[in-house]
Amino acid sequence: MNILLKNPMRQGNEKTERIKKTAGLILLFISVWILTKAAISRNTYTPYVPKEPPVILLYGEVPGVEAFYEKEYELWEEHYSAEGLRDLFLELPYYDAQWLNLWMKSGEDAILQQWYDDMEGERAHVEPILDFFRAVRENCPETVFHGTDIGLRYETSGSRYLNYLEEMGQTGSEQYRLAQACIDQGKTYEENKNAAWREDVMTQNFIQAYDAAGSEKVVGIYGDAHCDPRRKAGKNEKGCMARQLQDACGDVISYEAIESMVKIESDKMLEKQPSGKK
Repeated sequence: MNILLKNPMRQGNEKTERIKKTAGLILLFISVWILTKAAISRNTYTPYVPKEPPVILLYGEVPGVEAFYEKEYELWEEHYSAEGLRDLFLELPYYDAQWLNLWMKSGEDAILQQWYDDMEGERAHVEPILDFFRAVRENCPETVFHGTDIGLRYETSGSRYLNYLEEMGQTGSEQYRLAQACIDQGKTYEENKNAAWREDVMTQNFIQAYDAAGSEKVVGIYGDAHCDPRRKAGKNEKGCMARQLQDACGDVISYEAIESMVKIESDKMLEKQPSGKK
């Protein structure tokens, strides 16, 4: 009777190979998981369409990119004319939006210019932003601006707005209270530089302004990092503003990135050009 003896060295090699294959599969699984999580957490500029009819339409921008402002006007004019929307939410402090509303009614360009000058040194301090607002005033005159950011520029625009209300005898008004609250938010942020806290406050301010506006459907133009309901916000477990709005209001938040819309249109224009021209 023949007895087949197993080769110990061969057994060891087979075991080593099995371990390597198992380790390789584990590493592959971990890599796929990490890449999937990263793809979900970062903004890929994929539009988000809610399951319910959208009532808050968010457009994500990059402040100061001149090519975006024309597109933002086109979007707002379309919603204004085709749907009758009137409330435009912006990533501005409460008092900045109030200055813009005063300018819309008075037509005094000095108000717009002063607001623009206050932004000197910031990314949004570019001439096309003035063209955007002037086009809105001319063609969408019933637009009402709503600023829901914390109190940036509180020492200039904010302080001047409080002085204006004081001169008008409106120190006990809701406008004065909201402006002061916004300024206090700006001072707090200046001390703590807490981005997660800012995201929470922007959400609260948005909900407060939305309820006060009394309109069922509104448009918002904000920095893209705030606009995608699928997006996290750094260490903020509650997510970005749009995600928190979704939690508070339901799946009624739509999102599109201005950058992707402009790029698509630019690509189409390049495709139509004769060969060799760019």
